[in-house]
Amino acid sequence: MIDTNDAQPAPSAEELWERVEHLDGEPIAVHEACRKYDLTPPSVYRWIEAGYIRDLDGQRGGGRGYKRYLNEADVAYAAAVSDVRGRQQGRKVFIPEYRPPYLD
Repeated sequence: MIDTNDAQPAPSAEELWERVEHLDGEPIAVHEACRKYDLTPPSVYRWIEAGYIRDLDGQRGGGRGYKRYLNEADVAYAAAVSDVRGRQQGRKVFIPEYRPPYLD
């Protein structure tokens, strides 16, 4: 989270995306993403439904069940925006200023 007493301005959406862009197209399973980026599954599923996190079609895990894979860059971006906005229950993460650049 950005310290409000700090003279540094909050990073822009473009700056945050540049930090995670190298992960674009890398598959990551939902629960692995939640664990790696310290996100809750309900939030991640809500962001998938809203289009903020892209589902990688054609990616399937082994075994009997279907394993849903996400674009890791999108998950990392969501986590970065959450950190900037302050992780707090009920707080909206994707305000217009932090709309993912790939949605424009």
